[in-house]
Amino acid sequence: MKKIIEGLKNFRFKGTVLLFLVFIVLLIFVLTFEKKRPTKTGEEVANETFKVWEINSNDVEKLNIKYNNKEVEIAKDGENWKVKKPTEFDAKNEKIKEIIDELIALEGEKKINDQNLADFGLDKPEVESVLTVKGGKTYKLLVGSENPEKTKRYAKVDGADYIFLTDTSLSDTLKTKEDKLKK
Repeated sequence: MKKIIEGLKNFRFKGTVLLFLVFIVLLIFVLTFEKKRPTKTGEEVANETFKVWEINSNDVEKLNIKYNNKEVEIAKDGENWKVKKPTEFDAKNEKIKEIIDELIALEGEKKINDQNLADFGLDKPEVESVLTVKGGKTYKLLVGSENPEKTKRYAKVDGADYIFLTDTSLSDTLKTKEDKLKK
């Protein structure tokens, strides 16, 4: 009986040591591999590219664009597009589709929580556009000044509590000359 009791005491000690060693090995493993896995800071998350809105191009019925004290209204007329303002004419469907596709595929980056629109040229935007979809819902976009590096433009959509950066090409696309829109 003494031998059995001594054997159990020996086993308990060896079992405890063994469990302790397994714990140390697991701890080293976790610390080693978890350090190598990249984590995103708040700034990195804020700098990620995001899709600004989800709109089906087939649902778009009207596009209004304002820039340089000029207003352009483009509306769907059956299967075709017409420019209604400043003068009325039949538009090139392909060109209007390109403009709308670029607008609905709009991506933003670097969400900025500052709401002082003047600091970003959004109090008097360079371009303002409003997409109207079936059912009358509207999607408004303001495009402001260029960032200091002149690689992006500041923008804001209605209902968002942030300003973001987007490609400078969008501004040029929205300001397409009327002669390029005519059939």
